[in-house]
Amino acid sequence: MQSKTSNTPVYRYYYSRPRPKKRGNATRKSSRAYGAVHSSEIEYVMGNLPTNRVYDWQPGDYKVSHIFQDFVSNFVKTGDPNGPDGLGLPTWKPLNEHDQYYVMHIDVNTRLQTSQQRKQLLYLDQLYSKNDQ
Repeated sequence: MQSKTSNTPVYRYYYSRPRPKKRGNATRKSSRAYGAVHSSEIEYVMGNLPTNRVYDWQPGDYKVSHIFQDFVSNFVKTGDPNGPDGLGLPTWKPLNEHDQYYVMHIDVNTRLQTSQQRKQLLYLDQLYSKNDQ
């Protein structure tokens, strides 16, 4: 709906990096989340992993944090998450309703993919459009 009501591009992401195990609880089954929990990307985006001493952050966590910070910083500065050449970021294409629904999959292997939820998104657009009438 944003892409239909605005002249600005819409960028979607899918965040899938689970937090690492908690410090001192490496042998407990419940110490590692199964998948990325709601809002867990915030500490990665804000770059404050070192201040959260609860989790045993790994090099991959810092990599994800730097990538995410670069994307957000570029977006805040320019309205586009893609930065100048040389930053090493994958190119992030905006969602395009007439072509492909792109989504940036953010994890250690950050990559642009075609969304697998295009049909569901179109259904929600139709559903919300009916409610506006």
